[in-house]
Amino acid sequence: MPIGYNRSGLIELPIDGPMYDKFESFRQNAISVGAITDAASISEPITTLTNATWKNKWPGQLPGEDKIPIDCIAVTYHMLNTYQIKIIQGRDFAIDRPSDSTAVVLNEAAVKLMHLKDPIGQKLTWMNAERTVIGVVKNFVWGSPYEAVKPTIIGFTKGWIGNIGLRLNPANSVLKNLGLLQDIYHKYNPYYPFDYKFTDESFAQKFKSEQQLGTMAIMFACLAIIISCLGLFGLASFSAERRGKEISIRKILGASTAGLWLKLSQEFVKLVLISFVIGAVISWYNIDQWLKSYTYHTGFNIWVFVATLFSSIALCLLAVSWQAIKAAWVNPVKNLRSE
Repeated sequence: MPIGYNRSGLIELPIDGPMYDKFESFRQNAISVGAITDAASISEPITTLTNATWKNKWPGQLPGEDKIPIDCIAVTYHMLNTYQIKIIQGRDFAIDRPSDSTAVVLNEAAVKLMHLKDPIGQKLTWMNAERTVIGVVKNFVWGSPYEAVKPTIIGFTKGWIGNIGLRLNPANSVLKNLGLLQDIYHKYNPYYPFDYKFTDESFAQKFKSEQQLGTMAIMFACLAIIISCLGLFGLASFSAERRGKEISIRKILGASTAGLWLKLSQEFVKLVLISFVIGAVISWYNIDQWLKSYTYHTGFNIWVFVATLFSSIALCLLAVSWQAIKAAWVNPVKNLRSE
């Protein structure tokens, strides 16, 4: 699923100490040495934003809508370019426009909530102050990836900043960029550690439980396959021994090794087909119910089940073939001697 911003090559770190006042100098220096392409100050890491405001007002607001909480992000300049969030109307905050200090940018969900047909230039009340809408961006996932994107206001607010986002220069290696950034950071902020996190790794942590579930599913599936193959091997051995005289008689009457192998294997293939039908129905239902718990989710293709069926049959034949062929190769006289 597109998350609405580019998390690759993006790092974030808390803004501490003198960096509050020296951030722009730090940014310009980091760009000049080629360590980054842009940087921005933001209220929190984009993967963990939790701020929201109430009592927001906008033109044409319906009764009770002022009680709806709207998520918000406090930024200064360069945020949209640093995080590569797509602007679909209007523009980003600009340093050469002092009026942007009272401006906001809305996401598509906020525009929909506010019923704004032409949002650019509209006045709304946010943080108990009148603000002007200067831009609209595509929805982006910054909160829970399991829920629909919420209405969000991106507002220019210097006093609410606690984090820095840095877009690493793709022309250099990550190691080189980090080395340059660490030297520059300590130049402007010598008493605080350069404690950064990769945004893509932080975002991946949101799916930690799914990753653990996937690992467990693979482990138990492999264990089940191994146990099943051992069981099939044992059943094939038992069946071949129990039907030894029948196989010998068929062989005397002209049955080929391939025909005898097919005769012994087909009963196991029938069992696999029956178990596949039962398992596929249960799996389809459970997967469908599980996926419904996510607002944004993938589908599952019928070819997954087709591939599973053929793989199951192949494993079944692999497990029973040795016993079937061995039984077909036995000298008929050996089995019929007691008769």
